[in-house]
Amino acid sequence: MPGPPVARSSKPTIAGVFCILGFIASLLGLLVVLVLASLLGGMGVSLIGIGGGIAVSAIMGILGMVGGLMGAIFSFKRQKWMMALIGSILLLVSLHVLTGIIALILILLSKKEFAN
Repeated sequence: MPGPPVARSSKPTIAGVFCILGFIASLLGLLVVLVLASLLGGMGVSLIGIGGGIAVSAIMGILGMVGGLMGAIFSFKRQKWMMALIGSILLLVSLHVLTGIIALILILLSKKEFAN
């Protein structure tokens, strides 16, 4: 026999909004890095010394986009708590600290509202 229903709060929805903000920030950061790299390359500047930094920045942007999107989808659906948690952690890894911490805390606090 199932237990009493859990009261629904707005925590997962707010966490999803912060995940979307992290997704948008990652997308914009990735676009800036790619535009900057193409402009510098087009001007004849050697990208040998900063090529690794550009690659790391691009990878971080992609991680943030994947994490933000994944966290938002599962937070809005209130399903698969662990996937929403992983999405918010990926936002932290991609250096979107403010949006990642807020989303992480809200997802942790609302674990009981998620269906497995």
